[in-house]
Amino acid sequence: MIKQLKKWSLHVAAATLIVSAIVPIMPEFAVTSHAATTQYRFIFDQFFLTNKDVHVTIQYPNDAVVRQYRIDNGAWQNYSGTVTMTQNGTVYARSQDASGNWYAEDSYEVTNIDKTPPTTPIISISDNVLTIQPGTDAQSGVIKTFVSVNGGAWTAYVSPLTLTDGSYTVEVKTVDNAGNTSGVAAQAFTMLNQTVTNDVTNEVAKAESSATQADVDAALALVNALPNSQAKTDLLNRLNVVQQEIDAQTALDDATVAVENAEIVKTQAAVDAAKAKVNAMPDGQTKTELLSRLDAIQQIIDTSISKSVDGEVVVITLPADATSAVAYVETVKTQAALDSAKAMVNSLA
Repeated sequence: MIKQLKKWSLHVAAATLIVSAIVPIMPEFAVTSHAATTQYRFIFDQFFLTNKDVHVTIQYPNDAVVRQYRIDNGAWQNYSGTVTMTQNGTVYARSQDASGNWYAEDSYEVTNIDKTPPTTPIISISDNVLTIQPGTDAQSGVIKTFVSVNGGAWTAYVSPLTLTDGSYTVEVKTVDNAGNTSGVAAQAFTMLNQTVTNDVTNEVAKAESSATQADVDAALALVNALPNSQAKTDLLNRLNVVQQEIDAQTALDDATVAVENAEIVKTQAAVDAAKAKVNAMPDGQTKTELLSRLDAIQQIIDTSISKSVDGEVVVITLPADATSAVAYVETVKTQAALDSAKAMVNSLA
């Protein structure tokens, strides 16, 4: 308003602001032109900063028979009523009396319209501190920035907010002096105490380095105690990789021990137990090698008999050809040798 009054002092001979002392009415500027006998009055409905249209009513000299106006550099138009200003600009007025004399022009500049919203504010999160960079407005300027946490009421943002651990959804918006509202910036996140998070992360790294079940279990207990978040999910995924490695090594160790036992005792039960463990392993060179070792044991079992010698079970390999097998049966006179010999003889063409 001060700027507008100052401007009038440069253009006109006198200016009068008319405001009711009891009920607010439309502010008016009575503008006297350079010709002392003529007067124009510009009456407008929005005096302060606004994001609405400004309506200007022009009162012309009483003896004017031609009343015209124009906006900025537009064409002169006959005045028939209120002039609507949708954006800032200057309204010019002129008039002519019955004798054809044109009175001096006068004008009123509308400068209080701002329909452009501020820029959208920016949300920043560091440790457990939420900081908002308010939006900006080059026309009327920013009046306030508001924040809503987890769908709560909008409150004025004054300074960074310290939040406790937990999950949050934050929305922020900026309002300018004309009442325009920026777009709403929204962000969902989980607050984690950085010191605690760093300690838990170090325990996960320790488990990755040692690859022991005890360290994995200790780290897993700490991670599970964290609030749900992407950071927690990432730590759980890292531990899952270590657990898979431990499980794979354990399975390999168990299968290897089972194969070694089968190679010692050379029984079908031991071979079957070892084969079940080896088959459960993922495919690979190690699995293939263990299966080959079991095949070798199976071959021995298929061509051997077990005999008790001095209280111990001794595996005796049967002859490889049918003739030798028959001779062997005649010597040892056992059912196993007989069955083996029959099989060899029956396989002959």
